[in-house]
Amino acid sequence: MSLIKRGRPRVFPVRDTATARAIRLMRCRLDLGQIEFSQILLGRYTAVISRWESGRTIPTPVNLLRLLKIAKTPEERGPILQELKASGVDGLFADVREMTQLLIDAQPYISASQGNPPSSSPDSIAPDQEASNV
Repeated sequence: MSLIKRGRPRVFPVRDTATARAIRLMRCRLDLGQIEFSQILLGRYTAVISRWESGRTIPTPVNLLRLLKIAKTPEERGPILQELKASGVDGLFADVREMTQLLIDAQPYISASQGNPPSSSPDSIAPDQEASNV
């Protein structure tokens, strides 16, 4: 029985992308190896940092946001922001901001419908008070 695996060798294209360079810059600035960096960034050991730095894969939007928290220089932040924009996350942020504002605006109505008294802030008006002020 042969222990040698037959078949084509796995060949990964290496792309020296700006994102890959930015990730490597961050890790080197922090003076961390790939294992330590993955443990800090992701909370566990994983070989994904090697794949990111070689350009074989691109971080997910969630991981790009984690990287953005660590990025300090324009050389680190720029490529991460470009990758986030390319992934469509900037549109997601607009949706989240809009949804958050809708929830803030609706809070007095939600509280009143649950039988809770409106908050004491001058901005909040309960629905029944609003009707009487008109």
